[in-house]
Amino acid sequence: DRIYVKPIDSPTGAIPSWVGEEIPVPFEVAMEVGKIRRRCEELLKKGLSLREVAERLSRTYPAGVETLVRALQEAYEQYKMGVPIPSDRVVTIESWEDFIVINCCFGTLVNRAIARLLGLLLSEKYGTTIGVQHDPYRIILDTGGEFSAKTVYQTLMELAGMDIGDLAVKAAERTGLFKRRLIHVAKRFGALEKRADLTSVSLRSIVESFQGTVVYQEALKETMEKDMDVEGARRVLRAIARGRLKVVVLEGLGELTPISRMGMERIGRKTDIIPPEKMHRLLIESTRARLMNEVKTLVCLENVDFIGPVRVGDMVNGVRCPICGSTRVGVTNQDPEVVKRIFIEKSGKRLTKREARILEGIKESSKVIERYGFAGLLALAGRRLNVKDVLEILSEESKPSDRLIELIMNAEKRALMRRFW
Repeated sequence: DRIYVKPIDSPTGAIPSWVGEEIPVPFEVAMEVGKIRRRCEELLKKGLSLREVAERLSRTYPAGVETLVRALQEAYEQYKMGVPIPSDRVVTIESWEDFIVINCCFGTLVNRAIARLLGLLLSEKYGTTIGVQHDPYRIILDTGGEFSAKTVYQTLMELAGMDIGDLAVKAAERTGLFKRRLIHVAKRFGALEKRADLTSVSLRSIVESFQGTVVYQEALKETMEKDMDVEGARRVLRAIARGRLKVVVLEGLGELTPISRMGMERIGRKTDIIPPEKMHRLLIESTRARLMNEVKTLVCLENVDFIGPVRVGDMVNGVRCPICGSTRVGVTNQDPEVVKRIFIEKSGKRLTKREARILEGIKESSKVIERYGFAGLLALAGRRLNVKDVLEILSEESKPSDRLIELIMNAEKRALMRRFW
């Protein structure tokens, strides 16, 4: 087969509808994520372990157990804290440093609309500038420490009782997305030269020059339809006002909840919303939490009386066999059933090359744990790290300190780069 490519002389109207933007996550997809979180919380409350929850969910969703265990780690950690998990029925609001985090599973365009509306309403009410960031699962407000989570909750409830039509137009006009849309529409309409150099002209003056024109109205219409989901935001706010969506303010935590921390880290990587020193601290805390929530298959090499999954954080007081208490244990990422076959069913028998590699890896990890204890297990939980990487890390820092976490982070980056060399 052949693919024929032909150039187009006049690409008028061919401007991509999400220039410079990530592909939006739809409302339905984000709500399904919220539903999974809610189901996870319900099963945990019934006494199931994280792995059992993942096994149950894997029957409904096309994902492996290990994938689901990783995906649900933050929700599991939040449940262990005794804090409500944001879901398709629950919105949480919390404060951290100068930020307010609203966890809401409404998708990219609905969250963008609500974020802009909320930011505008807060700034008009209190006469201060509000920095706004969002992703499909949360809204982050940089308030400079001016407001509490309770104040934002009250403003959100006020917004839920309003007709947001005019406010949405005003909010849309203030976005950078609208200004970019205006340039694209003006070029498409021929009001601006396609190759016009606009570097010496302020966007504000361009926007003002098109006010009251068809170009302005079309750009506003496209912003409202393609960059924000105002109707979706209206439905969500109505559900909040009627109590179908529960809004919970989390106070007195002293730190970010695991789900908020994950979002703050991701948004912080893409923007300068968080100062570098705070971002570094957040990355260390986030990495530590991830490592602590890693689930490994633990093998007792003393009596082989335990082969099963353990959470790294549960071993903080000593890495030993849960049955006999021996510290002669090894770990692997392999499924417990695979390991049992090697140690029990094929004990004393010829192993395949893959099985021999797994056995050797468990024995090597045992040496690391025997020498370094929990710090060794923490390093072994790093992504894509082999025993050589782990020993190099532990030669520089042998205690479970922030320095160790930083070394693991750097080693993970190098290990990721190795895949492309």
